Amino acid sequence: MMESGYYPPGAEFDPNALYNQSEPPEIPVELTATETMTKTITVYTNKVWRVYDEEGYGSYESDGFEPRETWDEQTDSLEVTLNKALEEITALRKEAEAQQLKLEAHYGVRHGTIPGASHPDAAHLKMRKQLWDAMERIRHLKALEEALAGWETDEREVESDI
Repeated sequence: MMESGYYPPGAEFDPNALYNQSEPPEIPVELTATETMTKTITVYTNKVWRVYDEEGYGSYESDGFEPRETWDEQTDSLEVTLNKALEEITALRKEAEAQQLKLEAHYGVRHGTIPGASHPDAAHLKMRKQLWDAMERIRHLKALEEALAGWETDEREVESDI
C-alpha cells in the first residue's frame, strides 16, 4: 500500500485512527412494549336508573350494576379486536398474493420481479406500475400483520361513575 501523503507518517492505514474506524453492526434486540389505552363507550343496562331530587338535580342509582361484567357482555376486548383485525388482514394479504401471481402469469414475468426496458412504451410502463402496486400492497399488509401480532392483555380495568 502506498501512502497518499495527506496523513501524518504511518497514520493513513492505522486501524485505530478515527477516520479508519466504522460503526459496529446493528443487531436485533427484543423489547417488551407496554401501552395504556383508554376508551369510553355507552353500554345499555336495566340495573341503573336516574333519580331526581326536588330541585331537579339528577343522580344515578343502581341495583347490582357491575361495569366490568356489562363491558364484557357487550364489547370485545382490545386483544380480541386486534386478533379479528389480524385475521382479516391476513385474508386480504393472501388474496393480494393470489392477485399478484395472476398478474405475473398474465404478463409472463417471473414471480417477484419487475422487468426493465431501455425504451419502455406506455404498455410496458403500465405493466411495471401494476406489478409495483401489487408488491407494495403485499408489503403494506405484511407490515400491518406484523404490527398486530403478538399483543397480549396483561391487565384490564373497567370503571363507572355510578
